[in-house]
Amino acid sequence: MDEMFLNFYPKDVDLLVPTGTKRVGTNRKEDEKNGCTVAVSCEMFTSSMLPPFIVMDGKRDGYLAKRYEDWDGQAKVAFQQKHWMDQATAMDYLDWLSDLFEGERIGLIWDLAAAHKAEEVMQYAEEIGIVLSFIPAGLTSILQVCDLIINKALKAAFKRRYCEFKIKNDPGPGGKYIVARENVLEWIETATREIDSAQTSTSGIAAAFKKYGQDPRAKNADELQENRIYASLLENQTAVDLSD
Repeated sequence: MDEMFLNFYPKDVDLLVPTGTKRVGTNRKEDEKNGCTVAVSCEMFTSSMLPPFIVMDGKRDGYLAKRYEDWDGQAKVAFQQKHWMDQATAMDYLDWLSDLFEGERIGLIWDLAAAHKAEEVMQYAEEIGIVLSFIPAGLTSILQVCDLIINKALKAAFKRRYCEFKIKNDPGPGGKYIVARENVLEWIETATREIDSAQTSTSGIAAAFKKYGQDPRAKNADELQENRIYASLLENQTAVDLSD
């Protein structure tokens, strides 16, 4: 599992022009700070993506949380005041994962985010039968399967839906694009199905787990040691302490 921020109003380019340059027409406005966190999850044995777990702005137990508790789509929708994965939301994710694979033993690989490694979260995972494993600090962009083969494609697929929306809903000069939560949820779900279909047909997810030493059926420790690049990274990589 990997978490990524998804802007509700993605755009491709920014223009840099000299001060005082006049432009013809009026820009359409977008809220560039508005977005959500998507927990992107892949399952190795079926080489498929799980439905998206989406964290939006709002009170954890507030009106919106109750309204979207039984969302009709595939996604699980959670709310947190800064649309981020805190400890409570991380435990909600574990509950959701446990329900998806009821009665099965689950192994979850995620990064060393503060919420993920919190004692309360790790203890709760053990209580509900989820075995946790962590990507070493500083190696997420090198070893995290979702980050390597899913996130970029998912963002691109989401952006295509947004561009289609803009074409159909031009507010006119000076107007502001307004995207409803339902639109965002549906676009994320559609993008997830699109990427999942492509990955399932090629078994790309399963291959990535094996390639990056995370297939429990493989002798991954030996394979990583045989690869001198990974061996060097695992032996010498240390995270930079930014607290000093």
